[in-house]
Amino acid sequence: MPLMYVADKPEAVRITGTIHGILFVIYVVTLMQAALVLKQPLSWSVKNLSLPSFQWDP
Repeated sequence: MPLMYVADKPEAVRITGTIHGILFVIYVVTLMQAALVLKQPLSWSVKNLSLPSFQWDP
């Protein structure tokens, strides 16, 4: 967002947002495939889907 408001470059936000969205969809599809192959319960998928939401700052 700083690129959009401070640097007045909304196209940078559009490009990085699109890349971020594509990578997230790839992550979810890969997670679903892994759950099916490894025969994991739904709770495993939910846990692994929610873990990237937390930031692990030192």
